[in-house]
This record gives sequence, C-alpha cells and structure tokens, in this order.
Amino acid sequence: MADPEHTVEIPDRSRPWFMILLRPAVTIPITLLLLIILACLATYRSARFRGIPPIDEVVDRETEGRIDVSDEENAFTYYGQAWERLPETLDDKAAGVAVDVLEAGGNWSDVTPAAKTALTSCEALLDDWKKGTECERGIRLQSADAKWYDVIGVQDSRAISRLVILKSAMLLHEGNTDEAWEWLRALFRFSRHLGNPGSSIERFLGACYHAAGSEILVHWAANDGVTSSQIETVIRELDVIYRLTARNSHVLKRGYLTSAKVHGVKD
Repeated sequence: MADPEHTVEIPDRSRPWFMILLRPAVTIPITLLLLIILACLATYRSARFRGIPPIDEVVDRETEGRIDVSDEENAFTYYGQAWERLPETLDDKAAGVAVDVLEAGGNWSDVTPAAKTALTSCEALLDDWKKGTECERGIRLQSADAKWYDVIGVQDSRAISRLVILKSAMLLHEGNTDEAWEWLRALFRFSRHLGNPGSSIERFLGACYHAAGSEILVHWAANDGVTSSQIETVIRELDVIYRLTARNSHVLKRGYLTSAKVHGVKD
C-alpha cells in the first residue's frame, strides 16, 4: 500500500487550449471560411463602386495647362538662345570655385584667371540672356505639353547663374554698384521664372539660384560704395520680384497634368 506522505504529484502536461487551432483539421476549414467571406466582401464593394458616376477631372487641361504668351514676351525664348550659345569649352568648374570664393567673402581679385576667361568668353550671350529676365512671364514648356522626361538643362542653367554672379562681382570691383545689382536682380528674376510655371525640379533649381544670389547680395550691400538709398531701392524691387513666385498649387497642377499623360489618362 502506498504511503500517502511520500506520494509524488505528476504535473499537468495538458497543452494550452489555443493550440487546438493549429491542428490541420481546424486550421484548414477556418482559412477556407475566411477566404469565402473576403471574396463576398470584395464582390459587394466592386458592385457598389460600379454604380458611382464618373468624377470630373480636378484640373482643366487647357485652362490650367496653357498660358497665352508670345515668343517675344516669353523669357525662355532668350534663355534658350543663351543656353545654345554656351561654348563647349566653358570652364564651369572654375566658375563654380570662383562663386564659392565670393560667397565666402572674397572679392574679384580672388577670382582665378580661368574663371575670368570663362566670363569674358560669355559676355555677349549673357547680354541676350538678361533680356529674358525683363519679361513678365517665362514659359519653358506648357504644362499641357509636359512629359515626365522633359526637364530643364541643369548644367546650362547653373553655368549661366555662375557667370552672372561673376559679372556682378566684377562690376562691384570696378565701382559700378548699380550695374552690379542689375545683374543680381536678373538672377533673382530668372530664379522666379524657373518655377512659374514649372516642375518641382525647376522650382528647386530656382530656389538654389535664389539662395546663391542672396549670399552675393549680402556682400554687395556691405560694400562701401553702396548707399542706403540703393539698399532701399533693392528692397522695393525684391518685393516686386517675389510676386513672380508661383503658388504651390501651380506646381501641383503641373505635376498632375504630367502624371496624367504618363499614365495614359485620356482627355
């Protein structure tokens, strides 16, 4: 007869209740039932959507996608001509280094001969480019005709912006403060034309050139030859230039029109 005092209790080794769900005999039927329910829901929603009337397009392609401007009034007519005339031998790298020096507080005497030569070779085309900055509108490509792969020539526009900064620095060094500001003014207007209207890339480039011009403008204002009345004039003119900045909605509409064409949305 077993001694009650020396009885050994055997632990309960029963598995948790939820382990039953892992048995194939239970899992397979439950999975099939869920798939049938989901299929019924999908069929129901599809039938419901089929009855929804077509939604009007959020952007009118002709009204929003085209701006009526003649070639003579279009800034990009002149910009394009200047880009085409940029010499293939242009030392853009030297110009870029020179701009970095100027932004850091240097002056025209710190600019390398290679950068000065690059500016001299492009003086004539810069004059033509500057004519475009006096236009009220700059339309590189109508939004209705835009394609996803059609982007502005980054290198060409960057080269022009660098040459313009060098031109302004040279004039400031010569004591022509008014003319130095006129070239910076042209750069600011160019930066606004890029994104009005334009793609997000063009607007980003415009912001970059605006930032570069702002750095040089600070040094221009600190020059001993610049008077307080000149600075007041600059502030008023900058206020006018900033009004050329396109609204964010314009860029979004441009993106919509481009995406609609890429994905084959019919007119």
